[in-house]
Amino acid sequence: MSDRVIRSGNDAGNANIGSANCAYCSVGGLVGRSATEIMLDVYSVSGELKPSGSANDGSLGFAKLYAKLFNKAWDDTKTLEFQVEGIVAYLNRKGCTVKRIGGPKPSELLRKPVLAKAANDLDEGALFLVLTGDEDVDGWGITTLAHWTIGQKQNGKAVFYDYQLKISDDSVRKYITGRCGKTFTETGMTDYPVIAWGKELDDDDGRGMLLVVSK
Repeated sequence: MSDRVIRSGNDAGNANIGSANCAYCSVGGLVGRSATEIMLDVYSVSGELKPSGSANDGSLGFAKLYAKLFNKAWDDTKTLEFQVEGIVAYLNRKGCTVKRIGGPKPSELLRKPVLAKAANDLDEGALFLVLTGDEDVDGWGITTLAHWTIGQKQNGKAVFYDYQLKISDDSVRKYITGRCGKTFTETGMTDYPVIAWGKELDDDDGRGMLLVVSK
């Protein structure tokens, strides 16, 4: 799997989906498939209607998958927890082993320095998914800016890739660039964890967790 970390991208043809597909972009980097392929696969398994980009931007796909696979009643207050479980279940179905470091619940989330250290302490070549966001009120968990990226321990340090920034559709790129007021690199590669659109995770409010993935 270690050679697949560069094989993904944001190929959404709709700006709403392209703004909300970070989890698909990141999982795609692990299994060597595009974000749209992952999204359609997830919705096919869950039996949910394919996202249209208007009322449904696809952001709940992994959460819906978890509810379907494990017969869980839907709970709007636990969408992030359901999403994490859905990603783990999806990767397990693809033959991957997933180790959690931290978790999505408020008591499990890691502060930025702890998150970065955990990533840098991984074995050389280790691949991982990163969930980040802001905990605006202590004890509430991630309340804003939830975002997924992929990372790998390379040459002794953790490197983070944001494949949501690797936008292939010109109209989607124009929309997102205009909204954010900046252009993006092809991989969004950094040596620190980020939230959406390449912004560094906040030192004070930033929280996160890791899913270390192997096959």
